Amino acid sequence: MPARDSLECTAWPESYIATNEVIETGSTVNVSFLDNISNFIIVLLMLTLFSVAFMRIAEGLITSAISIGNYKRLLSIEQQNHLQNSRNTTLFFLLLITAFIFANFNALHPVLENPFFTGANFLLAFGTSLLYLAFRASIAATLDWINKCSIFTLLNRFYNTFLIVAICLSIIGFIIFIIFETITFKHIAFYIAGCLIMSNLLYYMRCYKTIISNGFSHFFLFLYLCTLEILPQVVLAHLILS
Repeated sequence: MPARDSLECTAWPESYIATNEVIETGSTVNVSFLDNISNFIIVLLMLTLFSVAFMRIAEGLITSAISIGNYKRLLSIEQQNHLQNSRNTTLFFLLLITAFIFANFNALHPVLENPFFTGANFLLAFGTSLLYLAFRASIAATLDWINKCSIFTLLNRFYNTFLIVAICLSIIGFIIFIIFETITFKHIAFYIAGCLIMSNLLYYMRCYKTIISNGFSHFFLFLYLCTLEILPQVVLAHLILS
């Protein structure tokens, strides 16, 4: 026996005897019945909205994509009620998809460490998005009332168009992350952040041209961007990620 052990060590010098080793396997996540039911209801809701408002959603996507770099096209959306309705319907539908993706991703990789099931996190994400947009609209209306103009409400509507493009690009990136296993979530997170930053920069450029051309000072522009555009987004991101 000793001779045999010596022979094995000589033949395979790289080998070793492993004791009490545990091989890690991929972790599994148990999806509850309540999660399945809530996902079924959410998907049914999105499919119903998509089937009923398909033409409006398609029109809103196309119009938003070709308008973000052209002021006249952006303005034409706000001058035509059917284009506004299509844009708003598209944004509503994309927010539903985003909240659904976030709720299910949070169930697998907790971003919000709470005991809520998928449906509750979906409502939380979707409700937060609607509250944020309502906050923007109320601030814009207040500024218009104070300054006796309508440019801030117009800018807020422009923002909805830019947001549609940012969400679409982010969803495409997330789909790529799911399809290609070699792409890590870290890469997709940087990609999504880049999409949001790019859309914000384009929107800020539109804010600059619109606000300055209407006689407001650069200091007012700086104050507006910092307090009413950038700060709310930073606070919202902090609440989600912290």
